[in-house]
Amino acid sequence: MIRILKRLGHYMGGRKPLLPCSVVLSAVNGLLSLVPFIFLWLVVRTLLTADGNLADTPVWDYAIATFVVSVANVLLYFAALMLSHLSAFRIETNMRRTAMERLMRVPLGFFDTQNTGRMRKIIDEDSSQTHTFVAHILPDVAGSVVAPIGIIVLLLAVDWQLGIAAMVPIVCAFCIMGYMMNPKNNDFQRMYL
Repeated sequence: MIRILKRLGHYMGGRKPLLPCSVVLSAVNGLLSLVPFIFLWLVVRTLLTADGNLADTPVWDYAIATFVVSVANVLLYFAALMLSHLSAFRIETNMRRTAMERLMRVPLGFFDTQNTGRMRKIIDEDSSQTHTFVAHILPDVAGSVVAPIGIIVLLLAVDWQLGIAAMVPIVCAFCIMGYMMNPKNNDFQRMYL
């Protein structure tokens, strides 16, 4: 993936810094998406220890903070996608421009031997395929990697024993999926497909 990004970096031009910013914003978005759960935990803890007097508890403060963080989370994700789309559009445009400049320099006999529809597909459609990778997959991968790590840290911070107990089924599920998806177990896969 790094090799692909280095090759695409050539086509980004002046928008090269936007893609790392997009990935960072998406990672922060992944962490920020966990904050409402922290506030929910604080509300439950407050309600359980309030002794019937809810007037002096910060439950409303937690609710307002949850709303603010949720709105900030949406805005961060929007900003991350905006930056990644700006990079993706620049890459698409520059790839098409570069391909057309190269086509302008080939001898005319080249076009007698090549299918123009195939060339159009390569220039137009194949350059558009970079859009999904740059504009959507890269930011989403950053958030998808950071959020589970944040969940593990959060589980261990609240109660390390309960956190380890909660991770045991996850580890078991990964082991079972690894066994099932192993190419040696094709019969096992066919049984369920």
